Amino acid sequence: MTHLTENPRQLARKAGALYILIALIGPFAIAYVPSQIVTAGDAQATAEALMARSGLFRLGMAADFAVIGLEIVLTAMLYVLLRPVDPARSMAAALARFAMIAVMAVILLLNAAAVAISTGALSGSPETVLALLEVHAQGIFVWGVLFSLHLFLLGGLIRRSGYFPKWFGGAMVIGSFGYLIDGLAALMQVDILALDIVGGVLLAIATLGELGFALWLAIKGLDATKWADRAQINVQSEVKSIGSC
Repeated sequence: MTHLTENPRQLARKAGALYILIALIGPFAIAYVPSQIVTAGDAQATAEALMARSGLFRLGMAADFAVIGLEIVLTAMLYVLLRPVDPARSMAAALARFAMIAVMAVILLLNAAAVAISTGALSGSPETVLALLEVHAQGIFVWGVLFSLHLFLLGGLIRRSGYFPKWFGGAMVIGSFGYLIDGLAALMQVDILALDIVGGVLLAIATLGELGFALWLAIKGLDATKWADRAQINVQSEVKSIGSC
């Protein structure tokens, strides 16, 4: 066994701490910074705000980089913690989240290009700057759709684990459809009030499930005995499967 799997409770608490850090840093980069820079439909005002508040914008980019790094480590930790439940589904959940992280990294290049134009390092107009920032905003909905798949799989694993409270997983499974609805509606330019309300309610459920799970991990960790029992059962099943081939 690796050092990580020998200390599942410690690993769970570290994962919870990372989850909470992401929850604290993410909104700053995703919501606050754009709200201070982007003026919808006004390219000139957006370009001027970017030049005037370039320090804030760069801080937002740094926060994005931090979130990406934290997400990579957290994804690996969650895979280890939930692998005893179902190795294939745990891997699928990890791959979905890694895909989300890849999109996060790619769209960060759009912000870098906007900064380069504002400083004169690249040629471009205020309209180009606004377009780059708006495409970046749409990219957030792309990774949101990928996150919905991850959350659906993660929630199912948590519900079946036996060493985490089931309601966290149930809330994530239900709430995952909020990310799906919100993302697809934004990307396809669908504006239906009822859809917005349903999506908002589901997102609230997802948030409760995620925050509850993060706090549980950080404070209580997990039942190491139950985790070890599930891991042993999984190993025995894999051995039997190999022996039957």
